[in-house]
Amino acid sequence: MRVIAHMVVGPGEAQRYLAQVIERLTWWADDIHVALDANAGEEEFSVASSITPHARFMSLAWEDGEGAFRQAAWSDMEDVTKPSTQDYIFCIDADEMIVQHDLIKDAVREFAGQRLGFLFHEMWGQRHYRIDGNWKPYIAHVLFPYRPNGRIRERALASGREPTYVNAIPLKGIPLADLLHYGYAREEDRRFKYDRYMRLDGGKYHSASHIDSILYTPSLAEWTGGDGLDVRPQ
Repeated sequence: MRVIAHMVVGPGEAQRYLAQVIERLTWWADDIHVALDANAGEEEFSVASSITPHARFMSLAWEDGEGAFRQAAWSDMEDVTKPSTQDYIFCIDADEMIVQHDLIKDAVREFAGQRLGFLFHEMWGQRHYRIDGNWKPYIAHVLFPYRPNGRIRERALASGREPTYVNAIPLKGIPLADLLHYGYAREEDRRFKYDRYMRLDGGKYHSASHIDSILYTPSLAEWTGGDGLDVRPQ
């Protein structure tokens, strides 16, 4: 049984958290696959390929449609890592940090055949996370058994990172560990994401009120869990 970390990477990630995230994957993952958006640069490729031989550019970009891009990335992962139905896939993005990563390998053996979840925190700054509205922590079941020929939903945005077959896999309701998302940690990232969602979405895939709330004054809680507090953009 292997645990394969599967990551998608967009433009500019080398200037943010990419090196730290991939480096930490080496602490526990048996194999690491990195699918680079067609618009990502050589700097992203250099960072990823210095750690894993399975860093590859896709022919599609995120803005060609999230679902299509994630499908291409998933199919490429199948081609290069050749997973079996005994393996687990961990779908992670380039700005996410796993806490208590040492629990993963034992958990996939103890709960074999189940879809495992992590308590997902939206970090706002380096030491706080949001707790208001739809930003409050929730369980993201992003570690699951591999099945061949998985299909990602065909949507321009909000396709989900997992193939649709996972919906038929039993869930372990209690989160295994914490997952810290730093995509909104910096003020400039919030503005970038707000402008991008308004341009590409405008309320079609995410509620308009939720998009607007990116720029609201948030309610925050301090992150005191350790392991992740030292994350800094490159």
